[in-house]
Amino acid sequence: MSGYYAWQSRIYDATRWAFLFGRDALLDHLQLKPGDRVVEVGCGTGRNLAGILKRVGASGEVVAVDCARPMIEQCARRIRKQNWSNVRLVDREYGGTPVTQGMADVVLMSYSLSMIPEWERVIDCAARELKPGGRLGVVDFRLGNGATAIAGFESWMTRNHVAINRPYLEKLSSAFHPLLCATRKAFGGLWSYYEFVGERR
Repeated sequence: MSGYYAWQSRIYDATRWAFLFGRDALLDHLQLKPGDRVVEVGCGTGRNLAGILKRVGASGEVVAVDCARPMIEQCARRIRKQNWSNVRLVDREYGGTPVTQGMADVVLMSYSLSMIPEWERVIDCAARELKPGGRLGVVDFRLGNGATAIAGFESWMTRNHVAINRPYLEKLSSAFHPLLCATRKAFGGLWSYYEFVGERR
């Protein structure tokens, strides 16, 4: 993954706005509040950090997790530039031991779950990451919802290490109590993406 992002990380924020829909809306749906501790799995360049910190305030904390070295480096530069003191950057693959030992209020995955081979393990780890009543938010690509050109899109995404043909919503809905579960069309149905917000059971 580090090799894939060696070049991609330089243009990631400038290009991904065109097809990574629903990221800001998901932050609203999670109803983050001051003092929340948020774990972002697959933080990438740190694009979501400002929006999270705006909601959790100085009393909150963000634990930003990624395993791609070029993305970690971009995120670290962003943190230094903004002088954020309540962001902890963790360089590791997610899915083993929870990074907060079950003390997180929210776990966020923004277009990262579909790039993780052991995605079911990651969802199970996220459940252990959360306090009782904690919330998981996921936005990502998926098949369905009447997308018209999804076959070609799926093939292209597979070549870019993104797996969109997995039963994500079924697994998420069994591991968490769904508060929001919606599939939406992008670009008039060229592909679809889903938003999921669930509460720890």
